[in-house]
Amino acid sequence: MVEMKEACAPAIEECTSNGVKPVPSPWMGVASAVIAVGWFVALIVWWAFMADDFTTNERLAIALTSALVMGAAQGAMWMPWAMRNRTEADKALMSDRGFLARTVGSGALLFGLLGAIIYWLWYMADEYTGCQSLVVIIVILIAFVGVMAGVWAPWGMRQAKWKSG
Repeated sequence: MVEMKEACAPAIEECTSNGVKPVPSPWMGVASAVIAVGWFVALIVWWAFMADDFTTNERLAIALTSALVMGAAQGAMWMPWAMRNRTEADKALMSDRGFLARTVGSGALLFGLLGAIIYWLWYMADEYTGCQSLVVIIVILIAFVGVMAGVWAPWGMRQAKWKSG
């Protein structure tokens, strides 16, 4: 056991208290791959053979929605493992003022971003040209980045190690 602790010493933040780096069970990696490949194959088959009744924008909205569902399924599978295997450094970071709220808010805002793009593609984009729709999506992305910068910049500034003159 001493060798493992010494092996973990350079990257102690990646090791648990017993000196062993947590490794997920093999089924989780297999399940992730099966979910991702299954989603991709189903999307291709749907797009090629069953999507004729939908416009291109609606097809993109459905593809984005399915990617969102697949990502949520992956997250639901991996999050309990990640929470169980947090290191002391992870726990300290999560207890830092505002970090947890910013993290949760960022995830919620990401879902909001994707929801706005899906809404645009499904309900509104057909009335505009492809270039106009692309501009709307880019504006939505710029707004997302701006809000994220506003949310995370104050926290990052507090964490910075400033050198005095």
